[in-house]
Amino acid sequence: MAGDTLTLQINVLAPPSGVGYCLQKGKEELVDCQPSSGEDLTFRVPVRLGTRKDGGPNFLGAFTQGTPKDRFIYLTIGNHNSSNDHQGGWNRRAKVKLTGITRPLIDECQRKGGVLSASFEGTAKDGTPACASVPLVDGGWAVIPG
Repeated sequence: MAGDTLTLQINVLAPPSGVGYCLQKGKEELVDCQPSSGEDLTFRVPVRLGTRKDGGPNFLGAFTQGTPKDRFIYLTIGNHNSSNDHQGGWNRRAKVKLTGITRPLIDECQRKGGVLSASFEGTAKDGTPACASVPLVDGGWAVIPG
């Protein structure tokens, strides 16, 4: 598994219209910025696979954040201009946890030549963009065959 790569797909379901969403690469870089029109947004994230000391999968690369046992991907939420600077409005992040991705799920994904996909509701109960650690819907991570 070490050295293999995997593509993760993160789906933001029905986010509030007029709000920008970007993948956070490293500590500050924002990439794949997408404005929301209220329709679902999809982000594809490449990760490298390693093995933790306890034998579990370790997700590595420019988009992964956190400790080996608690990896996640950040989506920044707000209004961004062409240089990815915030322009007022929202300034939030959604934390998409990778802890539900197991070795059997990775193996299935690789056998099928697909991606691992997860979705979260983009709008919180109060109508604002969902943020912080977002709960995944439909059972969390699932294989989308290639």
